[in-house]
This record gives sequence, structure tokens and C-alpha cells, in this order.
Amino acid sequence: MKKYILILFLQVALAANEAYYTKIHISPAKKCLILEEPNRRTFKGLHSSDSNGLQVLRKPAVSVPSDVSENSQDESEIIEIFARELILLETYVDTICRIKESVRSLSRHGQIMDELEILKIVDGGDPANRIDVVFMGDGYTLDERDQFFDDIRRLTIDMFNGDTFRSYLPLFNIWAVYVESNSSGIGYNGANDTPFRLYREAGQLRAIYTANAQYARQVCQSMGPGGCDYPSLIGNDDYYGGLGGEFVISTKSDRTGTVVLRHEMGHSFINVGDEYDNGPTYYGVNSAPSLNAVDTTWGHWLNSESLRVERVTYRLLEYPWADLSDGEQSFTFVSDGQYSRWYLLLSVSAAGEEDSLEFLLDGEALPWASRGSDDREFYDWYGSEGFPAGNHSFSVRSKTASTNPDIPRMICSVQLHEFGNEDEFTMDNDHISAYPIWDERRRVTYRPTNAGCLMRNMTTNQFCSVCKEGMWHQFLRRISLIDDVEVSKVPIGDTKRVDLHTLKLGQLRESGNEVADERLEVRWSHNGQEQPQLNNQFEIDAKVGTWSVNVQLISNEVRNDPNALLQDTSHFTVTLPANSTIPQ
Repeated sequence: MKKYILILFLQVALAANEAYYTKIHISPAKKCLILEEPNRRTFKGLHSSDSNGLQVLRKPAVSVPSDVSENSQDESEIIEIFARELILLETYVDTICRIKESVRSLSRHGQIMDELEILKIVDGGDPANRIDVVFMGDGYTLDERDQFFDDIRRLTIDMFNGDTFRSYLPLFNIWAVYVESNSSGIGYNGANDTPFRLYREAGQLRAIYTANAQYARQVCQSMGPGGCDYPSLIGNDDYYGGLGGEFVISTKSDRTGTVVLRHEMGHSFINVGDEYDNGPTYYGVNSAPSLNAVDTTWGHWLNSESLRVERVTYRLLEYPWADLSDGEQSFTFVSDGQYSRWYLLLSVSAAGEEDSLEFLLDGEALPWASRGSDDREFYDWYGSEGFPAGNHSFSVRSKTASTNPDIPRMICSVQLHEFGNEDEFTMDNDHISAYPIWDERRRVTYRPTNAGCLMRNMTTNQFCSVCKEGMWHQFLRRISLIDDVEVSKVPIGDTKRVDLHTLKLGQLRESGNEVADERLEVRWSHNGQEQPQLNNQFEIDAKVGTWSVNVQLISNEVRNDPNALLQDTSHFTVTLPANSTIPQ
């Protein structure tokens, strides 16, 4: 469990599963903003008792979509540092930072905490031993206050009561922070008068930026040490858009708000990259640079004993973001005629009117019906025969004028793949194998599934088994299964009552959050000897002596736990008052 103390000049000895921790925003010029001052917390990622233990985790401060132009990208990073010794942590910070500053508190900045209204949407337990997600609303006026809290409740239910993060719900606290806005909604091509100044560019339904990250950091800091593990900004806007990085940004959209949140939270929760083709980098448990790496990374999840590369290639991968009022958009590609099937996936915006678009593949119209929404929508087609060798074309045109004054009718993205037959390529999205990904230089890496993971397919609401396992590892590296072991102060004869408090997993899950075949196994030891008669008990009467209790999570979502992250042990001693008589 995370513990926090004021660090002055003396260093207190750490428990085996603790580390000193700090979080930093660092610019390319090595200017560092200390987002979280050094403190103690649970961390099981330092595997050695060596005092030189150090682990550094990096991610982009702003993670923009791969189709956003290079010159718009912020090269700053968020760095998390875990160290066995405080002096080691401080020394490392000094080596990477040319200038150091701390986030100024709201009170010191001339602002008052009264302007924040904080509501706990999900109460998983003590923030010291939970993953804390903080949703901050932007563009909600005073009249829209209730709507904000309703929006966050809905988004939370979609993500955590649905399939996406349901298994992990007992690990979380979910917070909603309301700050009154002078303007309603987010900015289009420039920020409005809102607290966090969220805006999108020229009405495009993709990236949403914040022009007031500093205030978001101050609000995050006001939650206390460890109380804002994953900050998120939610815009009062009805359409698709967002961003990852230091802040997960999305909108309240009832169609696509959680689509963006699930995907961007996945980056943060699992520490993985995208699985899209044509990306700049691939990393994490869902990426393998070779077949040997596939075997060592997710070999325990493979559906077949013989590992193979699934036979596929892509013919089109375009992000035109083209306004269809400017005319038809056409794309050409070449096939070698050696494949058996194809799949076309595209996205459009402001196409809520029936019969408003026409799609042609090699001159033949593809069947299409609008879903009735102007939000960014994804449409797909599947072909059961491969293309003949030669040149081919795909085009899209607008048949009517867009009636949306804010969102242009656009063709946003187009991708077309060809596949081998079923003996060469398995379409089943539950099948785990070695599926190729091509980066922007056409170099191949591998992902676990065809389109069965949110990190590739944003229209699904699930992660693949490899990412689910990786999420458990990431979370249980930072928190403990054991909240507390409470030893009664009042003896009962020659014993004392001991209560074990754990995360509400396995048999302790609340009604409606049950997970099949999941359990907590509890093992007690007294003076070094196991006590099998006490197995799986959460309350015991303990005799005088030294005790330990081990708790292990057994879950079908984890097949490999080499670092024993799914178990924790707590040691304690039972004593009786000096005038007590203990029978011999």
C-alpha cells in the first residue's frame, strides 16, 4: 500500500515492496516541473534488495495521433522514477534536470480550493492503496453542473461496469472534479473561456488539446499525494476527439466519448503503444519485434503449438481528413493477386443524413447506410475474394451538402487489407498468434490478435488477453492486495482477533462485479510454520508469536506472473499484556 510522509533530512527504512517515488514533466531543454514531490509508495518493480535499485518509466507528455503533423508534436516527456534510496532518486533527478520547479498550489497561486467541487464516483477504498482516476470537466457552466456529474457517471458505467475495465473496478477510485466555466463547450480552432481551455483544430474530429495544462496540474495536485494517478480532462462536447499522455483527454459524447477514453486509458494503464499500421513506434507487452520475441512475450497465450506469421498485407492506409465539400476523394492501390480476402475500414464525420455519401470500389458502389450521427463514425466492408493482380481504385463523394455548421463532412481515414485464406490467416478476434504490423518505414513487428484489441480496433470494447494480463501486472506493481492486517488490542483468552483486509477481489467482489473462476487464496504462518487449518480465512484468533499472511490472486486473466505481482505478504506480531497468564 502507498504510504506518504514528509521527507526532511532523515530517510526511513523501506519495506521490501516500497520505493521512493516522484513524477516529473521534462522538456527537451531539460526544464523539469515536479508533478509529485518525492514520497514513499508501494512498488514491486524493484526486484533486488540492492540499494542501487532504480526504475525509470517514460511516456510522451502529449501523445498525438500518428496522422497529426510532426511539427505539432510536443517532445516533452512524463517521467516516473522509483528508487530504493532517496539519495539515489534525488541524484538521478539532478542529472536529468537543468532547471527544477514545483507545481504551485492553488492557494499559493491566489486561487481558493472552494472553486473545486469534488465528488467520488466510485469508492474503491483508501487512495493510499488504490488507482485513482480523476475526471476534470471543461466547458461546463454553472447551469450545466449537474450535467457534468451525470456525464461522468455515464462514462464510468460504460467503461467500468461494461466489459472494458470491469475486472479491475475494485482497484479504483474514480473522482469527478467540477470547475465552473464562463463559456459552454470547448473551443473550435482556438480555446474558449473555460478552466482548462480545451480546443480542437478547424472542427476536425481527432486531437483535442489543452491550453491550460498548468491549471490541470494544480487541480490534480490538490487531490493529495497519490490521489491523482491518472488525470483526465472531459470536454463538454458531443463529438469524437481526444489525446493521450500526461492527461487523457476526451469528450462527453454518448457515441464516442468512451471509445476515446478506453483506448487512451489503455495506453496509460498498460504502458503499451498502438497496434495501428504506419505508426512511429511500437512497444509494450502487445508488441514483439520477432517471432522469438512473440514466443517469450505472449507464447503462453498462443492458440496453436506451432507459431506462424499470419499472412496479411495492407494496400491502403490513409488519413486524408479531407473536406468532401471540396470534391470527390480518390485513392489507388496495387494488388499482386495473391490473397484470398479483403477488409475495408474507414471513418467519416458529419454524415448523419441518409444517402449523403457514395463509396465506390473499382467503380462499383458499396452498400452503405448512415447511422444518423454527425459524430466520427467507422464503417467497414468485407470481401470474400481477393483482388486480381493490377491497379485498383477507391473513392468517396458527398451527394448532399452538410447541414452541420460546426463539423465539416470529411473522409477521415481509409485502410484496406488483403488476407490469405483461413489456413494462412485466422480472422477470429479471440485467436492469439503473430499478426504483422507495418510501421511508417514498412518495418514489421507483431501484435497478438487480428482486431480483437482496443489498441488496434477502437470500435471494440475489449482488450486482448495479452493486454488484460499486462494491465494486472501494471496495477499490482503499484498497489498491494492487502490493505491492512488489524490485530485487536483486546485479548480473547490466550489469543487476539486478527482481521485481514484486502482488495475486494475473488470471493469478496461485490454483487454485480463477480468474475468467474477468480479467487483470493489466503495462507497463514505462525512462528515460521504454515497453518493449513486457517487457509482462506480472513479473520482468525491468533496465539502469541510472529505471524505472516500471504494473499494470492488466482485469475484466468493472468497465466504468467514471473515477478509474483499477484501475491503479497504481511508480517505481524501478536503479544499479550505482561500480566496475562498463558496456559503451558
